[in-house]
Amino acid sequence: MRSETKPQKSVISSAEANAAVERVIALVDELSGVIEEENKVLAQGIPASLSKAISRKNELAGVFEVVVRQVADHKLCLRMNDNELRQRLVTRVRALRVAMKENTERLRAAMEATRRRIDAVMRAIKSEMQNASPYGANGRLQESRLPQSFRGGGISI
Repeated sequence: MRSETKPQKSVISSAEANAAVERVIALVDELSGVIEEENKVLAQGIPASLSKAISRKNELAGVFEVVVRQVADHKLCLRMNDNELRQRLVTRVRALRVAMKENTERLRAAMEATRRRIDAVMRAIKSEMQNASPYGANGRLQESRLPQSFRGGGISI
């Protein structure tokens, strides 16, 4: 009979746990700063695609996602005895959530504004095309759309 060995969790010191928490706090702070900067740009009506922060935000969000997954899978231990440090982490994560909520709302508004601009451009193009063509919707020549010199029937010699 073979005994199964369970993988042992590595025990880390309190100092190592605190250092890991400090790194997470720094990541959360940087991500919050980038999102807040993007929110300022979006508040000015500048399209999100012109924001210089997009790639950095995506990079940091990817790292944050990995950290959260590692904590959830118990691969990263953020166990800490320092209540002040725990409170700092909780406070920063709450601020990040607020910034992310605002960012989501502003991005939705920016997408809606972009959609309205595209719709207006498409209407203008369609209108211009309809006014420029001497043919109507039925495919027949519309005399009212012809230049004055071509109206009035056939060609006279």
